[in-house]
Amino acid sequence: MKFSSLFFVVSFFVSVSIYGQSNPPQPELESGTIESQFNYIIEKSSSFKDFQLIRRTSILKVKDNALDSLKMLRKSAAASTLEKDKLAKNISALEKEVAALNEELNMLAEDKD
Repeated sequence: MKFSSLFFVVSFFVSVSIYGQSNPPQPELESGTIESQFNYIIEKSSSFKDFQLIRRTSILKVKDNALDSLKMLRKSAAASTLEKDKLAKNISALEKEVAALNEELNMLAEDKD
């Protein structure tokens, strides 16, 4: 009986301390630009002498957001490069076709004369 009540009391205090250490949600870090997220962190950070104290979870969230943005920009740049190469090939093929048509036109003009 003593063991079960001691176990209950210990587990209660452990769960309360774990729950109390959770960080409050910060929806401001879920949307907006990277600049606005950094500004939010700077505004909400506390100061100690000449140092700014920033929550680790906040800076890690902004880091993840920045890396996601960079990944998206890299994909976009790669897609643009592929599209540019495709268009360059298309332009080259059309220029060859125009040259061939001009030759054919010149030959027809010579035959007509």
